[in-house]
Amino acid sequence: VCVFLKGEFDSEHISKEFLRLRAQRCYRSLKLDKSVSNLSCKNWQKMWHMYCEFATRGLTIDVRRSMGGCFRNSKILKNISFSWNDMLHEKSLMLTEELDARIRVMASITPPIQAPYLLKCVPDRVTDDGGAMVSDVILRMRSYRPQEGRWLTRTVLDYGGKECFVVRMRIGRGIWRRGPETPMAVKWEDRIIEVREGSWSYIASATSVGYAPEPSCFPL
Repeated sequence: VCVFLKGEFDSEHISKEFLRLRAQRCYRSLKLDKSVSNLSCKNWQKMWHMYCEFATRGLTIDVRRSMGGCFRNSKILKNISFSWNDMLHEKSLMLTEELDARIRVMASITPPIQAPYLLKCVPDRVTDDGGAMVSDVILRMRSYRPQEGRWLTRTVLDYGGKECFVVRMRIGRGIWRRGPETPMAVKWEDRIIEVREGSWSYIASATSVGYAPEPSCFPL
């Protein structure tokens, strides 16, 4: 996001006035101040250039006047706001607002676009010691024999969305069944990280439940 300013300030209190840029929603502590005492722009002048998160929803620019005192208080004289959605709906991807009759502010935005990636890691179901997803489907196939162990599991996808690795970290031991029995967390030094190359072997009756590929790498 770029913010430009054009014009000049004309006020008897100009030495005490300044501009403050704030985020609209998140990062309430963000306050970027610029003095206006020597600001005179016949042409558009870049004031701020930022990389913003979309969650901020937009930005607000205040004209403020210092009140003095040990706490450096200031009061708002005027403010204007720019929202990301309003800017994205403009063909030029920019908006212009007036601070007063002689000052104009323009903000332009570069649309957020996901960059290409080679590998992408996505969360997946928790698995047991054997690599099977923890599920009622697996329990029924095993005649309700409890699944032992708990591994936090992630699936690695390539740029085409194809599964190429399954990464697992051992976080619990014991069995899981309906009732009071639950797995116990393992100590940090007993945790194991395991990388398996290949894709999941899904069960025909449940397209989202299956087994991790056979181990092809040593545990880390």
